[in-house]
Amino acid sequence: MRDVPLKIRRLRELKNLTQEHLADQLGISRRAYGKIESGHTQLTLSRLDKISTILGCPTEALLTSSAEDLYLKYKQG
Repeated sequence: MRDVPLKIRRLRELKNLTQEHLADQLGISRRAYGKIESGHTQLTLSRLDKISTILGCPTEALLTSSAEDLYLKYKQG
C-alpha cells in the first residue's frame, strides 16, 4: 500500500484536478490532503473509498494495479 499515494497523485493530475479540489471534496484542508499524497498520513479504507470515487477509479484498482497500469488505463479513456 506504500505506492497508493503515488497512484492517487498521478490520477489526480491526469484528471486535471487540484489538491484543493480533492481536499474540498473530502472535507479536509489542502495541507492535510497533501500529507495523504506525500505518504505522511496513513489512509483509512473509508477515505480511500471516497478518493477513488472522486477520481472515478475502483478502490481495488488503487490497491492492486501498478501506478503505470492505472495511468495508461485512465489516460486512454
